[in-house]
Amino acid sequence: MPTVLQNRELGAVHRSVAEMAILSSLLRSRLSGTTGGQDVDWADLDEDNLIQAASRHAVTALAYDAVAALPTAPATLKTSFRRAAEQETLRVCALTADLIQVCKVLEDAEVPALVLKGPVLSTLAFGCPAARSFSDIDVFVPKQDVGRALESIRGMGFAPADERWSAAAGSKDVTLYHSETGTCVELHWELYVDLIHVPSDFGSAWRRRQSVRIAGVLIQTLGTADTYLYLCVHGAVHGWSHLKWLYDVAGLLQSGHVVNWPELLHRATTRGCRRMLLTGISAACDLFSLEIPHALIQPAASDRVVKKLAAQIVRDILTTGGPVRRPDLSHPMSYRERTRDKLAILGIKVQDKWRPTQADQEWMQLPDSLRCLHVLARPVRLARTYGFTWLRSLLSAAVAHAIFNTCRFIADPAQQHFWLK
Repeated sequence: MPTVLQNRELGAVHRSVAEMAILSSLLRSRLSGTTGGQDVDWADLDEDNLIQAASRHAVTALAYDAVAALPTAPATLKTSFRRAAEQETLRVCALTADLIQVCKVLEDAEVPALVLKGPVLSTLAFGCPAARSFSDIDVFVPKQDVGRALESIRGMGFAPADERWSAAAGSKDVTLYHSETGTCVELHWELYVDLIHVPSDFGSAWRRRQSVRIAGVLIQTLGTADTYLYLCVHGAVHGWSHLKWLYDVAGLLQSGHVVNWPELLHRATTRGCRRMLLTGISAACDLFSLEIPHALIQPAASDRVVKKLAAQIVRDILTTGGPVRRPDLSHPMSYRERTRDKLAILGIKVQDKWRPTQADQEWMQLPDSLRCLHVLARPVRLARTYGFTWLRSLLSAAVAHAIFNTCRFIADPAQQHFWLK
């Protein structure tokens, strides 16, 4: 017989499922222009929980648009939702003003920059820069211009969260915070984390860029096709844990922007992220009742993993009350169709395990000229601490590391010192 605590937990789960079903229905109706939610039993709905769910998934203003157009929604819900949406809109407008200043400073410094997501995506997908919630400013710049870009942004009162930051291999961005407002800027020189092993090329993205006018200012951003690819890879990296990310894809699809889907699919296939692209678009279409672009129907239907992942994403987003990290969905190997990419990811994981830590450096103190020997100290220290069982597993990992670098060399023979990377 269930305990009182178990009954409460079951009740909470039931309420979360109901809230997510209503929230997705409201967002669906906003896309289609219909009045969804007519059959909702508003009497049993916890209005505060619904608004909190919208906030957790960063769709407050978008959901309010649908609620405001719904004749059957309670007046108290509309009032509460309006207040939450107004607060969120004010916050987004303040961030957008900061974004425009960052873009102006970079333009004055002659640093080409592409704004990612934020108000530019909101304008492209929903027709309004303040419709979509965002919490930081993401800017993509050429790697060789990171230093100049950083100094320019510093002049606005921003400082790196970690002054020891480096644009070395494996890193993709540096995070800066404003000393007074706390506004966060992420300066990217790569779009994707090294673990995902998807290449990004600023030069190509810049040639395909588009301009979006916000508050009378032209802001440069990724082209629509590149935006689809970026959103789907980003969603896969983070396990599609926010409803907003699926709604971004759905909003772009519904906006009617022209995309050469066969060319985009070919580019995704070349980069090894075809499955990520198909999964993200399939999940968004399933959840918000949209039609998959014709050119993607057969490729998506022929990949059983795409269908499985998309169904799981939709199921999980509807049965969780808030954003959660789902290891099974965010595991990068799940989304890779090429064996060499899976081996590359395995190799990166091995390198992370093999990389000397502070404990290794303290166990064997060496002069700076011999710091490279710490890589040898790590297996010895761990073998002494945990026994030779761990050492055998580490040696197996070393074999995987060798396979990984061999695959990298086969993929790009021009790489130098590939065994040492």
